[in-house]
Amino acid sequence: MNTAATKTTDEHSDSHDHEHHDSRLAHHFDSHQQQFDTGKLGIWLFLVTEVLFFSGLFGFYAVYRSLHPEVFLYASQFLDTTLGAANTVVLLFSSLTMAWGVRCAQLGQTKGLLVCLVTTLACAAIFLGVKSFEYTEKAHHGLLWAGMYQSPEHHEAEAAAAPAAGGEASDHAHDESAAAHDDHSDDSLFEKTKHTLSYMTTVLWTIILLSGVALGVLIKNPNKKTLATIAGCFLVSAMGMQVGAYASIGYHHLGHAEKPTDEEILMAETVPAEYAKQKEKVPEPELAGTFFSVYFCMTGLHAIHIIGGMIAISWLIVRTVHGAFTTYYFGAVDFVGLYWHLVDLIWIYLFPLLYLIN
Repeated sequence: MNTAATKTTDEHSDSHDHEHHDSRLAHHFDSHQQQFDTGKLGIWLFLVTEVLFFSGLFGFYAVYRSLHPEVFLYASQFLDTTLGAANTVVLLFSSLTMAWGVRCAQLGQTKGLLVCLVTTLACAAIFLGVKSFEYTEKAHHGLLWAGMYQSPEHHEAEAAAAPAAGGEASDHAHDESAAAHDDHSDDSLFEKTKHTLSYMTTVLWTIILLSGVALGVLIKNPNKKTLATIAGCFLVSAMGMQVGAYASIGYHHLGHAEKPTDEEILMAETVPAEYAKQKEKVPEPELAGTFFSVYFCMTGLHAIHIIGGMIAISWLIVRTVHGAFTTYYFGAVDFVGLYWHLVDLIWIYLFPLLYLIN
C-alpha cells in the first residue's frame, strides 16, 4: 500500500515538473490558468489606481468649471474641434485593432497579432503627431499655462495698430513684407510648425538609419531579430507622428486656401485663426490662462500614458516576432489591451470636456 501511494506521488511530481519545464510558466504558479488569473487581477488593480489618479484631475476640472464657467467658454474657442475629433477616431480604431489582436493571440494567429499590434502602434503615433501640431500652434500664439499665457486680444490690438504706427515712412517696407508673404504664402503654415517638423524629421531620418543597420545585422545573423524589431517599432512610430503632423498642416492649409489680404497675414502672425475669424468675440476673463493649465496638464498626462502604451505594445511586437504567444499563453497581450482601452476611454472623456464646451 505504501508502494502504491509512493508511485502516485511520483507520477504527480513528474507531471508537475513537466509543466514547469515550460519557460512561459513562472515557477510559483501551478498552471497557465492560475498565472493568467493572477495577472488579470494585477492589471485590474493597476487600472483602478489609474482611474483614481485621473478622477482627481476630472474632479478639479468639475470644480473649477463650476466656479468659473466663463473661462472655459472663452478659452475653448481656441481648440480645434476637427483635430480633436480626428484624434478620437484614430484612438477608437486603435482600440478595435488592439481587441482584434487579443483575439488573434487567443487563436494562435501570430501574423494577425503582429499586424494588429503594428497598426495600433501606428495609430498611437498619429495621435501624438496631431497633438504635437496642436501644442506647437498654441505655443506660437502664446496660449500656454497661466504663467506663460499671452492674451490674444492684446495681440489683436498690436496687429491692428501696427500698420498705422508706421505711417507713410513704412509703406515701402510694408509693401516688401507683403510681397514676401505673397511669395511664400504656401509656406506660411509650415513656418508656424517649423519647430515640430524640424525635430520630427530629424528623428525620422535617425530611425531610418538605425533600421538599416539593424536590417543588415538581421541578414547576417537571422537569430538576432530583437534589434531589427525594435528599430522597426521606432520607424513605425516616427512615420506615424509625421503623418499626424503633416495631416494637421494639410487640414489647416485647406481651411485657408484663399489668398489672404495683408491685414489677414499680419493678424495670422499673432492671433489664432479660430479667434480672428469670429465676428462676435467672447470677452476675455481674467483667469483665461488657467484653462490652458488644465488643458496641458490633462492632455499632457494622457499623452504620457500614450507613450507608455506604445512602449508596452513595442515590447509585445518583439515577443510576437520571437513566437512567445500561444493559445494557452497570451496574458501579456490581454493585459496591455486592457490598459490601452483605458487610455482610449480617458480621451473619450477629455475630448467633449475640453473641445466641445461651445
